[in-house]
Amino acid sequence: MIKSVRAAAAAALAAPILAAVFAPPANAAPEDVTLSVDVRGNFVDVAITNNSSGMITCNWVATNDANPEIKNESPHLNIHPNRGWVITTVFIDGDYHLSWSCGDALSGETWGTGETGRETDQPHAFTAAFSPAGSLGSTGTGSLGSLKYGGLASLEYGSLGSLEYGSFGLS
Repeated sequence: MIKSVRAAAAAALAAPILAAVFAPPANAAPEDVTLSVDVRGNFVDVAITNNSSGMITCNWVATNDANPEIKNESPHLNIHPNRGWVITTVFIDGDYHLSWSCGDALSGETWGTGETGRETDQPHAFTAAFSPAGSLGSTGTGSLGSLKYGGLASLEYGSLGSLEYGSFGLS
């Protein structure tokens, strides 16, 4: 009788432990992996943050609303736990929607806009538009084609292609 009580008690204690060991993994929180979009004229920063416990593989596609054949796509990106990834891409003028997906192959967890897994976010809508202040072709402080204070083909105080105070180009 004592043996059967001990066996029953041992089985009662072991059942929750075995259930926890063999239970399927719980879904990771939707906020464990996030994507954000920051637009500056035609330059768009896409940032992915991995706050999950595993290595994830991600990709995104931004489609032009007026002409769906115009797309910008990322390569497959591997992002380590507790790390982020940012890429700046140039878009032609227009309205876009960016869809994305990330997944952890070991745990089977997924994040994104739902095209290839569970939906944890909505597609990101944004507008890429030429901005005359400080961008392509600007005459003030700027970047590509600027007349002074930096950037590609700058005329003074610049870098690549500068005429004065520069690095690569005519000094």
